[in-house]
Amino acid sequence: LSAGDGVAARVVSTGLGRVGATLVIDRGGATGIRPGMPVVAAGGLVGRVVEVGAGHSTVLPLTGAASAVGVRAGLAAGVAQGRDAVALGLDLLDPSAPLQSGDLAVTSGLRHSRFPAGLPVGRVTGSRGRFALEPFAPPDRLELVKVLRWVPEP
Repeated sequence: LSAGDGVAARVVSTGLGRVGATLVIDRGGATGIRPGMPVVAAGGLVGRVVEVGAGHSTVLPLTGAASAVGVRAGLAAGVAQGRDAVALGLDLLDPSAPLQSGDLAVTSGLRHSRFPAGLPVGRVTGSRGRFALEPFAPPDRLELVKVLRWVPEP
């Protein structure tokens, strides 16, 4: 994705620390933002836009319990699930797939995915049967984000 593929925004409010917390950014429908668009920061994927006003938008971070993203790490594929904690749970589609702590996880981008393929998500932590993902863009440390002009297939 090039620099022209998104809208830069400032995080103006976080409800982090509470269950179901979201981020509010200072850009909205007036700048072309629509629900479902992915949000990234310098480190990687932050989450997706869930509500849009004229001058602001609400973002559901990956760490939120209502959030999930398909990921791949090497030959392993799975789903990273938010759990209102710093790390994401990681359920592998094939529990015997080769995976180890430290592996890089990116969005899988499968058909009908909420996110395009190849966006960095985080690093694998833990061990077989108890893998998790440490996100590259923890929502509690964000000031600036970029909303990607990408909408999932219907």
